[in-house]
Amino acid sequence: MPNAILRVGPYASSFGNFVNADLESLNAPVNCNKVDWLNHSWGAKSRAIWTPYDGSADIKHFQVVDFNQATSYSDWGDPSDGQGPELTLRFYYQAAQDTSITLSWSFDDNSTDPIEISYRVDTIENGFSSQDSITPAQAPPFSYSGTFTVNLVATTLGKVVAKIDGPAGTDNINGNNWSLKFS
Repeated sequence: MPNAILRVGPYASSFGNFVNADLESLNAPVNCNKVDWLNHSWGAKSRAIWTPYDGSADIKHFQVVDFNQATSYSDWGDPSDGQGPELTLRFYYQAAQDTSITLSWSFDDNSTDPIEISYRVDTIENGFSSQDSITPAQAPPFSYSGTFTVNLVATTLGKVVAKIDGPAGTDNINGNNWSLKFS
């Protein structure tokens, strides 16, 4: 049976407005649940960001990935001199029925500082919200990975944001890979 909701994408802003694609913004693709639209692939937008304390330069990396394709970032510089590094992966969706999606995460690092992995789902029309997070215990050098099952409720517009967050002053993160993937 085809999805009963008519598409209003292809991109939405954090305010729920429908907009054109703009890679260097928080706008993200609107998906048909966890499948492709006709003539448009499922997508999620990633952003890697770190800001030095002096505000001199933001390190930002934007990318749009497909379903079952990981976004990753490893060129963090030296976050011990700035605000916490963050890798996010976000998308909007429309769905006529409830379903679930898997969020896979991984990171390797030499830091002893806590790194949090989290996700949040919000719907625009009925205020539904769910979230979960984990902060793995760390003893460098290490490599961690895991998954979350993310429930997507039926909605005319839902927003999903996954995040790996490092604290301000994180040490020894330079060159280590962080990765997020929806499948």
